[in-house]
Amino acid sequence: MCEVMMMGDYGPLGSETEYFWRNWEKKWTLCLIPDPKYPDPIRHAILACIVEELVTAFNWRLALGMRRNGQNIRRQKEGDPWPPYTPVVGPDWTQFVPPIEPDMLKDLPPELVNERGKLVLEERGCNEVFSKRNIITNVGWFYTV
Repeated sequence: MCEVMMMGDYGPLGSETEYFWRNWEKKWTLCLIPDPKYPDPIRHAILACIVEELVTAFNWRLALGMRRNGQNIRRQKEGDPWPPYTPVVGPDWTQFVPPIEPDMLKDLPPELVNERGKLVLEERGCNEVFSKRNIITNVGWFYTV
């Protein structure tokens, strides 16, 4: 997923998210994703953001009544309450991954760095999870149903 985002070809993110969602065995639990401890701080920041956004996207799906085991809960009528669910949590390590600093981007092509020294993966991106690590992108592909 990290490579897909760096290439700017976001289409496969939907498929990757779906694949992760449908593999609901314990080894595919988001909180169990280990810290890869990448020596490249840019890659590490992107991966931390991806994991955090997957948590948000999975909770969005659960709130809609979708279940990872395929036993979705449907509301009888439009006005019925949304089904209860236990929120997904992510691994602790992501909270310790720092933002990308402008000097880390000096070797990247100029079109990937804006005037404020932020990594631009998708122009006009406004995602808050990525923004807190100085990455500009959108994440709509994480939210497929």
